Amino acid sequence: MAGYTDALFRLLCKRHGADVLVTEFVMSDAIINGSKNAWNSIVFTDEQRPIGIQLFGREPDSMAQAAGLIAGRLRPDFVDLNFGCPASRAVGQGAGAALLLDPDRLVRIAGTVVKAIGHHTAVTAKMRLGWDAAHPVAQAVVPRLADAGVEAVTIHGRTREQGYAGEADWEAIARIAESVAIPVVANGNIAQSEQVHHFMTETAVRGVMIGRAALGEPWIFSSIREHLATGVAPASPGLGLRWHSILEYARLQNSVYHQEKRSDSIAWMRSRLCRLVKGMPECGVLRAGIHRLETLEELRCFAEEYLSCQGERLDASGSVL
Repeated sequence: MAGYTDALFRLLCKRHGADVLVTEFVMSDAIINGSKNAWNSIVFTDEQRPIGIQLFGREPDSMAQAAGLIAGRLRPDFVDLNFGCPASRAVGQGAGAALLLDPDRLVRIAGTVVKAIGHHTAVTAKMRLGWDAAHPVAQAVVPRLADAGVEAVTIHGRTREQGYAGEADWEAIARIAESVAIPVVANGNIAQSEQVHHFMTETAVRGVMIGRAALGEPWIFSSIREHLATGVAPASPGLGLRWHSILEYARLQNSVYHQEKRSDSIAWMRSRLCRLVKGMPECGVLRAGIHRLETLEELRCFAEEYLSCQGERLDASGSVL
């Protein structure tokens, strides 16, 4: 999610019904060294609470020091320790999913961070089932994390070897959730409200974390809330309401970018906007068209022309923005 889950995208998800937000992960050494980019990537507003800062690294003391700096400066609701990222950026440094090969170090990091900040800031963790199918460690590690003071654990139902391929093992997550007292949150392949309803009504899982699915459908959270409240899967939002949300998101992004760069170009956000038209009729044509747009006004005209061809119009009714 690095590079996508910025403050404004998180705000969009929050206004569409996300209960809890987590920033993209940030390296412990970058925080300690005062990297401006690192600190800027984890800023948030009070409207986004409850929110956690996700932290990665391999040294217990530096992780604890960075967590202390973050807790003291930003006062997040929790600090989330990343033990599951499969990207080479993390694994190559012995962090993220690489720690699944060294469960003792993983638990030691968690315990050290809890001792440093646990008296005033909650500590949670995110991990995968294991490094590969031959080394499933989550079932044994999660109880140890609970004993170390970690207050909740998110489990991605794949191994590092799988990356994002194949199906997540939801049954394995459910078994772990039944075996511990702390909340277990499910992650991986969750893209529909029906899946969340299953977890929350038929298993001991206490919540779900949604990442990549939200990039194309930030309104998934409001659909989930409605499904959990009524027991019935809601219809997808209309094209008019979806485009209203897209335009509002573009305006939010542009307001910040314009201040920083003194430019009204939307060229830099085209890839983000393209994700938000996922599943729309003729989405391939939409993406190609978006890549030719330069300004917010062009985007608005493009949206209205597209909706007109679909027999719809911009619709702000019921919008959460």
